[in-house]
Amino acid sequence: MTKKLTWNTTLDPNYYPPQIKEKYFQLSIKYRKKFVDWIGKISLDFRKDYIWWIKLPSSRDPYKSDLFKNMLILSVLKDKKILKQIGQIVFENKLIYNSAIKDNKIDLKELEIKIKKKNYLFELINSIIFSIITFLIIKITTKKDQFSNKNYVFINTILETRNKIHDYVFPGLYKILKAKRKNHVLFVPNFIVHKNFINHYKNIKILSKQNFIFIENLISFSEFKNCLLKLLFSERLEIKKKKFKKFFLIDCTLLINYEYNSKKDFYSEFQSNIKIIFIKKLSKYNFKISKTICRFENQAIDRSWFYGFRKYFPNIKNFGYQGFLYYPHLLNQSPTLYEEKAKVLPNEILVPGKLALKHRKEFYKEIKLKIAPSFKKHFSNKKRKQKKSISLLLLFVEFIL
Repeated sequence: MTKKLTWNTTLDPNYYPPQIKEKYFQLSIKYRKKFVDWIGKISLDFRKDYIWWIKLPSSRDPYKSDLFKNMLILSVLKDKKILKQIGQIVFENKLIYNSAIKDNKIDLKELEIKIKKKNYLFELINSIIFSIITFLIIKITTKKDQFSNKNYVFINTILETRNKIHDYVFPGLYKILKAKRKNHVLFVPNFIVHKNFINHYKNIKILSKQNFIFIENLISFSEFKNCLLKLLFSERLEIKKKKFKKFFLIDCTLLINYEYNSKKDFYSEFQSNIKIIFIKKLSKYNFKISKTICRFENQAIDRSWFYGFRKYFPNIKNFGYQGFLYYPHLLNQSPTLYEEKAKVLPNEILVPGKLALKHRKEFYKEIKLKIAPSFKKHFSNKKRKQKKSISLLLLFVEFIL
């Protein structure tokens, strides 16, 4: 008698049993573009609803959203030949199981079912504590920014402050701009969550004396509190009220509702919401912005930047910086027409080379692209590499200014 397979669906698909892995990746290739098109169609009802665009179901990001993965799992289970070979199956939560047996009529009676639930509560609590402490540090220790009548360039970046300050998006750019006395360029940081609050405090003090403007400085206590509580308790999709279009006979309504209501990506969603408030308040100041630049991986914090500036500063140019190569499985990195219609994309995307021009237009042919210097290289002790990195930084500075 042939031994039955154990399929732990919570694992990376590369570690699935060979028969299942082969079927899974065949379907992944087959449905890849169709999935993107389907996401666009179900998003039509939310085109003017900003919250939808920072939630997981619309993200297409495989590192955050399991929607495409779970849809493929259900598609594999619909193959009766493979289903007969499975003896035990492990799901991440009961909702996926319910989606299989109730919405998709997949008969799992002969299988041993296990639920291996992932707990995101610890991450949620950490992100809330970090957000509150960051807000208090900035409010108590830094002054509200005073703007002159300069024509500003705003650069949104991501900082690590656990030890020394490290810029993950534009490493070394601030020093070059300072040396060239480009005081009209202001950096707007998002911080990576950590627990070293002493260093976080010290580094914020350092940044406050440089050309950095903090989002939290323009957010009031009541706005911060209301935004936090609303995202925790109010922003939900009602399972009984919303039914989504099927994906090739796969009913994904339960999966979409689960991801939308999940707190798995709470920190990014919260940062995105207060970023919109920040940009709205900026629009009330009587000063000029010529352009903005933001890392563009098409994630929530990127989308909120472009949405905010396109809404409240409609006449300025917004650049999305993609200083990385093309990865076919990262569907979110190639923009779509429906995202453009929702105005969550930059006006123009900066890519590192000619090869990227073709790939970035995979789902949206009309997207505006421009080749820009890529300087995401770490400085080396070797003088030759250091000079090359500095040269690339200088090229980028000339490009953005």
